[in-house]
Amino acid sequence: MSILIPVQNSAEVVEVAVSALPDDANDIVDILQAEMAPLDLWLKFAVEYYKQGRLEQFKLLLDPLVELEGQGALYDQFGNDPSVRRHFLTILNTLAAYHMVGATRERDKVKKKAGFDTAKKYYDHADVIDIKDGRATLGVAVLDLCRGDLVKAEKRLDLAAEWSRESVPAMLGQASVKYQMGQVKDALKLYRGVFRLMPSPPAPVRLGLAFCYSKLGQTELARRALERTLALQDDNVEALTALAVVHINEERVAEALQLLKRAYELEPTHPATLNQLANHYFFKVRRTPPPPSHPHAPRTHSASVPSPRGPFPLPRPHQPPPTLTSAPPPLHPPPSPLP
Repeated sequence: MSILIPVQNSAEVVEVAVSALPDDANDIVDILQAEMAPLDLWLKFAVEYYKQGRLEQFKLLLDPLVELEGQGALYDQFGNDPSVRRHFLTILNTLAAYHMVGATRERDKVKKKAGFDTAKKYYDHADVIDIKDGRATLGVAVLDLCRGDLVKAEKRLDLAAEWSRESVPAMLGQASVKYQMGQVKDALKLYRGVFRLMPSPPAPVRLGLAFCYSKLGQTELARRALERTLALQDDNVEALTALAVVHINEERVAEALQLLKRAYELEPTHPATLNQLANHYFFKVRRTPPPPSHPHAPRTHSASVPSPRGPFPLPRPHQPPPTLTSAPPPLHPPPSPLP
């Protein structure tokens, strides 16, 4: 795959293969500036760097554009066409999503709060430019979800849904809120509604279905949703860990460990994966025979999925294994080019 940069006052283009992006993103910046490339090309290169995990290059491409707008020079350089404003709003929402995702993965409370505050700053900036755009409202709603403020999130999502009755991101956010409020059937209805609007949604959407099905006791449907998620995105850590929980509760420990190993290799600090691995090895070492008064107690340790707010408590020996319903479904990111 390549990105084409039109050469100014010419029919020629500069072709840049995304697999060969330079380590020094200034090389790309120099070409973009020399050819007076439109904002959407700056964003395309930034997103490709992000997908490759090259975050410094991602920021180097986008941060200067925000500074340029703050100096009042952005529209002088890129023009006053409505598309320029629209692309700049996308850049603000993308930067907000980047900081929010980073904050959700941060374990230090001070750094987590700082990340959320920075994300909110970008969303507020986008709202000032065009409050009717709606994407910033959705982003702040997801931010509220990440902070655990379900009431605020629900109000913002309802507002976003009023602006666009067929907004898939708004429906996903509403589904997550409904689930976490215990309204699982309503959440499932919203997830199914997403499939009616978008027959082939991103793979993680099926995670919401899996958690809803599991909560409603439909384990086989939950398993199929998780397996389909992994068929579409084999590096989805949440799906790998959740499917491992299903296997553990069925005493298919060897298969579960393979999934957890894969999840750990992909994201060594993921709390759900670490919790399941810790549970397994803790009980493998400390497992004791069941007391005589409980002859039918399970011989394997209990399995659970941790909540986003912290690790799920270690289960007690001989306690019946809980199911996938121990945790809410994953939060879906706001609309942005970020994966």
